[in-house]
Amino acid sequence: MRTLGTVFLNWLHQVALAIWLGGIVTIGAAVAPAIFGSARQAGDTQRGMALFDFAGTAIGEAFRRFNTVAVILGLVMLVAGLAYSRLAALNPVHVRLRAVLTGLCWAIALWMQYSLFPRMAVARAQGQMDVFDNLHQTSTFAFQSQMFLLLGIAALTGWLHLNTEKKPQHVNTD
Repeated sequence: MRTLGTVFLNWLHQVALAIWLGGIVTIGAAVAPAIFGSARQAGDTQRGMALFDFAGTAIGEAFRRFNTVAVILGLVMLVAGLAYSRLAALNPVHVRLRAVLTGLCWAIALWMQYSLFPRMAVARAQGQMDVFDNLHQTSTFAFQSQMFLLLGIAALTGWLHLNTEKKPQHVNTD
């Protein structure tokens, strides 16, 4: 049965999912290429050149700040998704699967926030660019992993909703 509470919790889960997934795609596919593209157009095409280094610092800060939002979104998705699923009496197996996928995304965000990003900052500040490059590749893989997990969550969420819609009963008039 749909109540105001279930509608709100479902909406909250979907908004958090959309912001998280949309943020990863927007920053990774639009913002980062635009910032580095601008540096390259100005003639700064490699590390050590002021504008290129600034571009790296700026996009790194954008990802770090967005990841802070992602940590909050992960918690919102877990709580709202589980509460909605319980109130709406969704299939518990599929609900658990969605919660596990969300938990994995959230764990990645927490790990990046409290381990990976601080190590990247230290490596950059100390000029250990080989270490930084390895950590950067790890962060790229982590964001891509989150993106694919979030796409899976979105697909599973859509499937859960399609399977909970009430189908009209056929009335036999014979």
